[in-house]
Amino acid sequence: MKEFLTVVCKSCNFQGMQDRIAALKEKIKLAFAEVPPPPVDGIIEHFCDDCFKLQDAFKGKNWRTLDKQLIERYFSKLPLFSPRALHYFLPAYLLHALCDFQEFSLVAQFTGYSLLPDHDVEYEMWQKERYGIFDEGQMAVMLEYVDLLKDNPEIISDSNMIKRGRERLKKYWEAGRKIYELDSE
Repeated sequence: MKEFLTVVCKSCNFQGMQDRIAALKEKIKLAFAEVPPPPVDGIIEHFCDDCFKLQDAFKGKNWRTLDKQLIERYFSKLPLFSPRALHYFLPAYLLHALCDFQEFSLVAQFTGYSLLPDHDVEYEMWQKERYGIFDEGQMAVMLEYVDLLKDNPEIISDSNMIKRGRERLKKYWEAGRKIYELDSE
């Protein structure tokens, strides 16, 4: 009888996680529906071979129809995107990660890393500019993704890194919003 209860509980937990993932996918689609694409010359900010390859691969692409292989080929390149390009392409990475939300998914893992900024004074302004562009609903789904990572340590096992990164993400976003609000005045 005990074995049966264990199997049922694991099944319920799995279904609960699947429900969370399905709901988050819908929230992502809604939150990013109106984000305009970056101009071709605004996909990257750094000019090296890796960045030029990224720009060539993503120019003219729609995040809603990005090829799975393209995201997998560039699984670790989110930090190379400009803030506007990150704003536009991040939902594709989030959705792809949620479709393959498991231990060995490099997209799920590296999308998580890109949402867990380090504390480095040298890059603080860069972090604020990167995350300040997102609106409140977009940041909410990003934080919800981070919370899923916390609840699934097989993807990123360092719970302290997730906790600290989540706090910094929110801090940089709040500070960055002030920068973007000043720009719009």
